[in-house]
Amino acid sequence: MEYIFTLATEDPSETLHLSHVCRNWGRITLDYGSLWGRIRIPSLREESHNLHFLKMCLERSRDSDLSIDINLWYPRMKTSNDLVFEILDMFLSHVPRIAYLLVGSSPAGLSHFLCKKPAFDPARLQTWIWRTVIPWNLHTFSPLDVQGPHNIDWDFTLPHNPSPSILNRIGFAWVAPPIKSYIWDDKKEIYLDQLPSQNFDEYIDIMTRSPQLQVFSVRGTITNGPYSSRTPIRLDSLCRLSLFHVPYPGLAHLFKAILCPNLMHLSITPCLPEIPGQTMYTLLTSPSDPLSLLKKITVIKEEATGLVRASDMLSGHSKDGLATISINLLYRDFFPSFAIRDRIYYLFPNLEELEMDYFHVPFDSSYYFTHPLTCVSLQKLIILYPSFYALRLAEIVISLPNLSNLTIQYAKIQADDFAIIDKLLGSRGCRVLVFRDVELEGLDGELVHELTRKYGLESVVWEESS
Repeated sequence: MEYIFTLATEDPSETLHLSHVCRNWGRITLDYGSLWGRIRIPSLREESHNLHFLKMCLERSRDSDLSIDINLWYPRMKTSNDLVFEILDMFLSHVPRIAYLLVGSSPAGLSHFLCKKPAFDPARLQTWIWRTVIPWNLHTFSPLDVQGPHNIDWDFTLPHNPSPSILNRIGFAWVAPPIKSYIWDDKKEIYLDQLPSQNFDEYIDIMTRSPQLQVFSVRGTITNGPYSSRTPIRLDSLCRLSLFHVPYPGLAHLFKAILCPNLMHLSITPCLPEIPGQTMYTLLTSPSDPLSLLKKITVIKEEATGLVRASDMLSGHSKDGLATISINLLYRDFFPSFAIRDRIYYLFPNLEELEMDYFHVPFDSSYYFTHPLTCVSLQKLIILYPSFYALRLAEIVISLPNLSNLTIQYAKIQADDFAIIDKLLGSRGCRVLVFRDVELEGLDGELVHELTRKYGLESVVWEESS
């Protein structure tokens, strides 16, 4: 029964519910400390952060390993440091039992915890990740200007295990051990967030000291160089790479310095807009050994982020969903939807489905779109928020011989727009035309029937999103 309860519960709040079912279940849950040792607090608005409840969980877990995942922050509430300190203090006497520690807090919370000189058990600790309270997927244009704690005795807090260390997942926010520390050796996952300005060469050195490294994620200020020339290093185990708020020269240096043939997940957000000669296209085509991940991507969605500075977000995945990519494109010219101009879609030779947000497109499209889209593999094209001038895609989309599905979404269709759709359909091999969430302004269905007869469309579909 203990094993079944372990599979059926994810945190002590669910264990508490099981303990109230009957007297026998209550006895089993009370006697099995591991059920109470998996403590999770998604945010401070959750009931599970109640101090009495936490104290009960720590007591009932007895000598079992502790797995702690707490986020000491709530976006609409100014969290009191006193509350944060009180929660962290409750864990201090149980530090030697902690096997997994994932904490999100302000620098004050980290300083308070480390100043108490917690000493973890190197034979138990497997994960140490301290993260900022800003979600990893939140894209800002400059890193937070914060000060972390100083004079930390990392050798005391994370003692060295003479035998092979089981601490294989580490993450540091604001402060981190020295680059030469043994703590960086032989890791599977490394997360770095808002650390003081570092050179990319130092991060590359950290990566190469972990032959089995699978995940590397960094966000924050990184210096522009100088960069040392080196022979590219092959990281066969690296499958996930996340780079947030880093300069283009640093990104280019990284992709030249490491080879990751088995990369399956890539996320990039540069800290500065693109400039001539330094674009996402030139960055990802610069390595002598191009990323094989790009060949796996078959579906791409492009959407404007809605930020003040012009920005597009490209997100994509493979047909089986096992490979993903996320790229934030920042444009100096303050117009999004320039991915065609910058040939970004050429990076994906097996692209089959493309969704483009054309809410903002400059009127003089011929000036901006100097590199029309040619994509033999593309089968499905979805255009969002098109207007009359945005639908001049016939000038942009030169060759889509295998296009079988064209979708127009969130549009107000006028008589002139059908002439543009007519151009798009011409000799493209399209068989299905989909109008999704569109408005017809003074039109009847006769024009649609004319397009159907002219191009032999199998169907014209009218849809509304659920």
